[in-house]
Amino acid sequence: MIEYILEALFLLGSWLIENTAPTFVGIIVSGLGAFSAYVLWSWLHSPHLTIEKVSQTPLIDPENGNEQRSTRVSVNNIGTKAAENCQGTITLRVSDEDGVIRSITRAPWIPTRSELTVNDNDQYYNATLPANRSKKFELVRQYRNGNVKLDARSSGRRFVRTTVESNWHSGINERLNTAFIESAKSSPNDIADTSATLDWSEVRTANWENCILTLEVETESARPLTAHFDVSLGQKEWLVIEPKEQKTRRKIGTKFYKKLNWFLL
Repeated sequence: MIEYILEALFLLGSWLIENTAPTFVGIIVSGLGAFSAYVLWSWLHSPHLTIEKVSQTPLIDPENGNEQRSTRVSVNNIGTKAAENCQGTITLRVSDEDGVIRSITRAPWIPTRSELTVNDNDQYYNATLPANRSKKFELVRQYRNGNVKLDARSSGRRFVRTTVESNWHSGINERLNTAFIESAKSSPNDIADTSATLDWSEVRTANWENCILTLEVETESARPLTAHFDVSLGQKEWLVIEPKEQKTRRKIGTKFYKKLNWFLL
């Protein structure tokens, strides 16, 4: 982003120098220089979010030993300024036989104490990450019966499945140009199935190879972080989720801030 701004300022300065009286050239150059320095300083002194790691954490019921799996994503602010009001959004699209299952929901932050004892009521949706600090989102929760849920903290129906016969159906790589009113339950006569969880029968038959799973984290004074993930069924048919490689521009920014932190520290 900054390289485009600086290039535009250079072109503007060149044009003004060629088309402006010499007495104003010094003033114009000084103004552009000051503005360029301000843009550069603002970019350097800003948050920069990055995905550090993804973990599949077993959650054990101490009364009966039943196991759940929590897929957790560690987000680190390697910038030089606190990332304020960070909010995450999870988007899932996966094809299943002749239909597409979709979900868009908020991503809950996990409190520190959930590293040992988990209470979903303690999760929250807004957080501030100081410079060189990290926090974790819960991306996916999978239960003992194999069902999958996004945002385990909240109730309500968050999955929608449409088939190719539906007038409102779209392919997995396309946005759905409609929204469905949430109902208490679905029936066979509904034009779209809605559910609170992704049922185990659908988890087993879904085509996870072409799945679209993204986490977008927005914060003040910085570009959003968008992370994409690969999904597969692993041992005992637990979902295995791994981050995909970041785009080149994001990788360059990440390398720069890591070197800057090394220099400052």
